[in-house]
Amino acid sequence: MSKTNRGGFSIVELLIVVSVLAILASIVLIAYNAVVSRAQETAVRHDISNIASQLKVESVFNRRFPTTAQLKTTGIHINKQTYGVNPVGATIFYCVTDDGLNFSIVARVKSSIALASLSTTDTVTNYTGSPTAPQLCIDSGLPGPTSNVNYQGFTENGSWYAWVL
Repeated sequence: MSKTNRGGFSIVELLIVVSVLAILASIVLIAYNAVVSRAQETAVRHDISNIASQLKVESVFNRRFPTTAQLKTTGIHINKQTYGVNPVGATIFYCVTDDGLNFSIVARVKSSIALASLSTTDTVTNYTGSPTAPQLCIDSGLPGPTSNVNYQGFTENGSWYAWVL
């Protein structure tokens, strides 16, 4: 009696291989998404720091931070692809006090993290306050009531203003 040897894999062996590949693919996807989120947050932190530095240079020449109307002439450059959509307002807000002595910038990253920077510090911190202006200006650390604060968003209805480069 001769035995015939079939040279293939059984269904169970194939299912095990497919399961292992699916587990590995999900691990890679989760790690990739985490790396992308961190990269976007880093890019927004860098943009906010650059904007703050640019505004501080402007204040040296003008003895005050730019008004919201003057903000449009400062030539702000940002990486627009890393910003998330704020469901109740602009993606980035620039807030300045009426006297021009203090400002804050609040931005939302695609991963829904919000970040803020104040003129009195050189750091960008996580922001957990109100998502709407003018209250977000006060929540980000600007002194005074909301009536003493002017604000300007960088987007309107999901579209970037033309002056944002």
